[in-house]
Amino acid sequence: MEKIALKRVKPGRAAALMEAAGLTDPSKRQTPSTIASNGECFSLKVDGHEGVFVVEKQGGVLWIAGAGAMKSKGLTATGLQVIEQLARQSDCQRVSFQTGRRGLARLAGKQGYRVVGVIMEKSV
Repeated sequence: MEKIALKRVKPGRAAALMEAAGLTDPSKRQTPSTIASNGECFSLKVDGHEGVFVVEKQGGVLWIAGAGAMKSKGLTATGLQVIEQLARQSDCQRVSFQTGRRGLARLAGKQGYRVVGVIMEKSV
């Protein structure tokens, strides 16, 4: 059985952990510090492995603004379940996030998530 611990953390702690984990904004518009300062920050520990995530409520959607972990064994699937529970507690009907990681998209797909858009970009 998994040992799970969830707690709120200060934005500085969340930003430091996301930065250490190599989090990058796919749109390159935000840093871990700006992401953490604009949302609710949480630490999630699963069997001793720690990750952080930042969520923002936008209407009926709980948006995962950022997340990161140094060693993510079991954190993604469990993290999505925890965030879904937070969404229900916040009267949200959906959970959404943006990613540039195809592996994360595949894993989330196995959890019932689907691609609902594509971001196109060109440097000029």
